[in-house]
Amino acid sequence: MLKLASSSAFNDLVQFVLAEADDIFRGVLGDKPAKSTQEQYDYEPMKSNRWKKVEPVVKSYIGNTLHLLGQLTDASMTSLVLRRLAASVAFLKPFERLTKRVTRTTLMCFSSGEPRLRVSAIVLLRAIAATCPGPALERAVKGVYRAYASNAKFMNANSAENIAFMSACVVEMFGIDQNQSYGLAFAYIRQLATLLRNALAQKTKDAFKSVYCWQYINCLECFERILTAHASNREYSSKGSGEQTTKDGSTSVLRPLAYPVQQIALGAARVLPSARYAPLRIRLLKILNRLSRSMETFAPVAPLALELLNFSELYKAPMSTKAPSPDFTLALRVSKTELRSPAVQDVVVESAFEELGEHLEQHAYSVAFPEISHAVTRELKRFNKKTTVGRFKKQAKQMLDAIERNADYIERKRDDEADFAPKDIEKAKSFLHGEKMEGKAPLTRYVKQLRDRGKERRAAMQAMDVSIRSNKSHGDESSSSDDDDDDGDDEDDDRRRGDDEEDEDDDFLNGDNDGGDDDDDDEIIDGDEAFEEMKKRKRKSGVDEEDLYLGKEDLVKELELSSDEENDDEDVKPVPTKKARKKGGKK
Repeated sequence: MLKLASSSAFNDLVQFVLAEADDIFRGVLGDKPAKSTQEQYDYEPMKSNRWKKVEPVVKSYIGNTLHLLGQLTDASMTSLVLRRLAASVAFLKPFERLTKRVTRTTLMCFSSGEPRLRVSAIVLLRAIAATCPGPALERAVKGVYRAYASNAKFMNANSAENIAFMSACVVEMFGIDQNQSYGLAFAYIRQLATLLRNALAQKTKDAFKSVYCWQYINCLECFERILTAHASNREYSSKGSGEQTTKDGSTSVLRPLAYPVQQIALGAARVLPSARYAPLRIRLLKILNRLSRSMETFAPVAPLALELLNFSELYKAPMSTKAPSPDFTLALRVSKTELRSPAVQDVVVESAFEELGEHLEQHAYSVAFPEISHAVTRELKRFNKKTTVGRFKKQAKQMLDAIERNADYIERKRDDEADFAPKDIEKAKSFLHGEKMEGKAPLTRYVKQLRDRGKERRAAMQAMDVSIRSNKSHGDESSSSDDDDDDGDDEDDDRRRGDDEEDEDDDFLNGDNDGGDDDDDDEIIDGDEAFEEMKKRKRKSGVDEEDLYLGKEDLVKELELSSDEENDDEDVKPVPTKKARKKGGKK
């Protein structure tokens, strides 16, 4: 047996074998080295007459490389091994068990927090899915989606970039073979719909938390991106079989899933119609607008956007505060105190106008735009009369002016150029096609201004958030106030118990929910086992169980419509102490 006394010599030998193994195996089989990546993937080693002799060596190489991969702790070396396995992926085709082991190990690297490992891992996973037989694709796609869903439970400035990258990886994997991806996508979308149905039917705290959480919203947004990337056939014709195809004849298999995704987004926006969840609704409005634009279908976005303008909190006197406005891209809800601040109210109103403008601009060249915009115009005039804030009135008047000018523009064009009946769908679609390409409609120019202002506002909020976080890192973090709202405490508790919940969300990730009315606890994304453990720790530390709930709000208590009149003084009443409660009981 050969022994190497020098660690550097062993390291050089390992790197040499990893770098040259693919070409060595090809040479032994009598083939030339691959000139491109695609040629590496398309190679069929089993067709060679020498394969039977080389097969044990190749199998030993792959098995030992997997063993090495499991022992490595250095990220750069692990990334190198993953890249070299991707170059030799053609040699995995005959070995199904080894392919499973490679996929499982690579998914563990993909789920880690190291960016370099994720890039190398997704390259190998995509190569396995595109090269190896059918079951390998399903395992790879399912594993990548589950890794994304597990990492998408929480959103903050540090994790947002990784979540966006993993979402792009999921989109890429689902587009490799749409015929096989359709079944997986259907199962996972059905799981989202089941959780939404349970929230609407049961109206319990856990049911609402299973929908109004980052994991649910991120997964829904991921499927919107999948459909936008792989099913947005802007010009298609209908065959006799009912399939929708592009001009080049390719069929969009995933396109029928756009309707359930749209319905889920619409339903999720109305689960808790409260102004405190304005960031979540704005995020859902963006999903609907992007999906509607890519599918070229109509989505009823206007009522949801107009409801944001009708929340009663926007008509109450604002409270002066030095606290900055939260970044709506990193939040799903705001506290009641934050909702009364002028900065938050500005973001809510401006975002509502921005999404409403995006919705109307999609139909700015439609022959039916005057009819589509009629109800919106009426509601905006009502908002203009009701609000007492000057800047809100100005924005409403600007949008009303743009909508009315665009409606007049379409009516004039319709009188001059519309020589077709409503039943002529193709002619109606091509109405003002040239003007649409040039962007001549008044509403198009107005929406462009809204987009620019929105980008500037989001950039300023992100810069402010970075500055605040850097200042907090040098200050006393323990001085943060606990009286504003329970949101921060709830999120911290969720973070602490996130590691203990891996087994509870298996059904969510697997999409194995059968849609029954009797729901088990494992269908809920965030369980309560860790919370029970926290209560036990509190009891051991001498904290009374009743004190755990003092000052805590329950999501179920927020079910009433925000537009209903509320007594704001109740929000600032001090929580009665334990002694006060005992005295009250004696009385």
